Amino acid sequence: MSDMHVHGNDENYTRNIGHIVAAVMDKANIPMAINCGDLLTNDSVAKEEWVEPLYERAWEYLEPIKDRLLLVQGNHDGAWGAYT
Repeated sequence: MSDMHVHGNDENYTRNIGHIVAAVMDKANIPMAINCGDLLTNDSVAKEEWVEPLYERAWEYLEPIKDRLLLVQGNHDGAWGAYT
């Protein structure tokens, strides 16, 4: 999966992503999931106080698969100030 883009009203389709992916993984006996980035809808120069609550919400959504998840950083997942 990729491009969750957690931010405001864009979250309607991501709220249950962890539960849905966990159900598919369990049914199909898939040991690991990969998130190919863009958990957030921000950029790498976003302020920490904007980004941190969004990361917390993204991790809340992914909680059901947290122990079976590999994560790749996307271009919208910036470590605030990474390019400045």
